[in-house]
This record gives sequence, structure tokens and C-alpha cells, in this order.
Amino acid sequence: MSENLADHIRSYLEDDEVVYNPSDPESETRTNTWTYSVAGSDPSANADVVLALRDVAENLRLRLQTSEVRGKFYAWYDGQAGQLRCSLTSRETLPFGATVQAVSDPAEIVGMALADPTPGMVEWSELEDVLEDDTDEPDPMVVVWVAPV
Repeated sequence: MSENLADHIRSYLEDDEVVYNPSDPESETRTNTWTYSVAGSDPSANADVVLALRDVAENLRLRLQTSEVRGKFYAWYDGQAGQLRCSLTSRETLPFGATVQAVSDPAEIVGMALADPTPGMVEWSELEDVLEDDTDEPDPMVVVWVAPV
């Protein structure tokens, strides 16, 4: 049986290198951030992928329940790379250099990923010229599903 996206996401729990290290949040981010290509994924797998993300969050919550520091398991879709990404952090705030729009349902993130007709590619029609002095551009925003652990 070949693995699908949901199976790959569940394999997050099998990695012994996934660490919860409040004393070294940069290392924690590097080690705990996993990427999953969505190219070729079946759009009808939405419910399975959502369930896999929830399963990982719940298993991490149980694994870390004795920790004094509360953390977050989170997922987002990187459309430029065509990747669904997830990570675990002990930080209070998520380590993004952009505005974060937190959503309560992982289906929003998974839906964005599986609905992308060209994962990892930007259509020519979507490209725009950018002027260096163009200050009217909105701050970048990333939509992220966050689950407390």
C-alpha cells in the first residue's frame, strides 16, 4: 500500500527527533518543522488529512501532558512551495515574520492545499510588477491552524 498525504502527516509522531525544547526555540523550530508536498494529492482526501492533523495534535498533547510548558502544534499551507507544513513549538507566539491569522479548523488549511491547481507554481497571470517605493502593499499574512498541546 502506498502512503498518502494523511499517512505522511501521521508519521510525524514516529520521529524521535521531534523535540520539545523551550530552552532552544530556534532549534525546536528547525527540528520540528515538516513539509509535505501536495502535488498529486487527491482533493477528495480532505477529511483524511484533517483527521491526520487532529490525530497528531491529540497524540502530542498526550505525550507532552506532563510538561510544565504548554505549546502548540500548528499547520499552514505554503503555496509558493506547494507544501503543507506543520510544526511544534513551546513559544508563546508562532515563529513567523508575517501577520498570523489563526483558524480553529484544520479543514481551512487542508482545503487551501488540496484545492491548489498548480502547487509550488505561480501562474504568469498572478504575477505583478512591484515598485520599490510601493508602500501601499499590505503586510504579508499566513493562515495557520493552531492546536494547543
